[in-house]
Amino acid sequence: MAPGGKLDVLAVFLDIGLLLENSAVFQSQVGGQLIAMAQFGFKVGVLAVSRDRDAFERAIGARMRAAGIEVFLVRAGAFPLELVRIARALRQVTGARGVRRAYVRGIWGALAIGLGKPSLQYLYDVRGSLPDEMMAVGTAAWKQRVYGALERWSLRRAHAVSAVSTVLAEMVRTHHHRESVSVVPCCIDVGAMSVPQEVAARRRAELGYDAECVLVYSGGLSHYQQVPAMIAIWRRLLRDPGVRFLLLTNEDPHQAPQKVGDLTEFGPRLRHLSLPQGEVAATLAAADIGFMLRDARELNRVASPVKFPEYLGAGLAVVGSPHTGDVSALIESRDVGTLADPSDIGGAVEKVSALIARHRADPQGFKRRGRALARDRYDWHAYQAIFRDHYGPSASDAVARG
Repeated sequence: MAPGGKLDVLAVFLDIGLLLENSAVFQSQVGGQLIAMAQFGFKVGVLAVSRDRDAFERAIGARMRAAGIEVFLVRAGAFPLELVRIARALRQVTGARGVRRAYVRGIWGALAIGLGKPSLQYLYDVRGSLPDEMMAVGTAAWKQRVYGALERWSLRRAHAVSAVSTVLAEMVRTHHHRESVSVVPCCIDVGAMSVPQEVAARRRAELGYDAECVLVYSGGLSHYQQVPAMIAIWRRLLRDPGVRFLLLTNEDPHQAPQKVGDLTEFGPRLRHLSLPQGEVAATLAAADIGFMLRDARELNRVASPVKFPEYLGAGLAVVGSPHTGDVSALIESRDVGTLADPSDIGGAVEKVSALIARHRADPQGFKRRGRALARDRYDWHAYQAIFRDHYGPSASDAVARG
């Protein structure tokens, strides 16, 4: 999109300590959604705080601009100063560009709109349970009350509300008295994740795999991702000589023992790689079964892990956990994997062993079902009608009507 003209959507991104340039999840979900909307014909702008403009460009800015998204950056500083700066920039952008509606993904973006342009209608995208997130990090009681009040205020003022899972949408309807809450899960560009078979086969050969069943984990090593429990399950599966293990993380492989324990007994059967983003899809497609374990708490019960569609798009069967957003029910109803409780290692080993046997018997069936589910439920294209309902017709719709 050439600079100038009315913006259909302005994403106002403000958080404490979290920036688009330092969060891969925000880059894939906020950035990915906005890039998809630009591809659907919306004129999109992003107003965000940045601490390092070069890092922003490398992480997400260049891709946004290539998609035609206009980027307006505000210099980072102490949080109150960031809030003032972004509210001032919001007035300038809306005054110059006539923004139709805004997108926010948290209380601070909504507060910036309230301070800078109260008349601007916005979509509030609820992406998790704020009370449980605050409890998880030990937020002081007085802050919990303040943040809870700000969330209620933000949701009450929102023109529209979306949530990443049906469980979370129902929670918002019940607790915040919103009659209409759309569900837009964490999605991907399924086409970009679906690696051609010959590319996956070549990558598999490069990794040294032949007929083995390759179990893979892709992600971070944070507590909620239950990686130590997964490693405990993998350790018991060493008795199957036809199983191999692959860890793909952003963290230095030499630091892994500090997070997940000693891995020496796996020997050459386990590989731990830290890869650039461009190599992840082909490497996932070279594996067979992806792991995505979560503990049983509200934060996970309402979640929509982006790891799930990434695994499905790559053609993997999935080992998930009970009570994880909508994912758990879909794993069973669409027969794309199995559910394993990370608190019951013995039971989990039995479930995974059974899945390995089923996958060996029908690997193409798991690929076919997984990719179909990814296209149906986890591709941004599946939500075009909801985006138009939230933001109105896109600029290209108006041109087409002529």
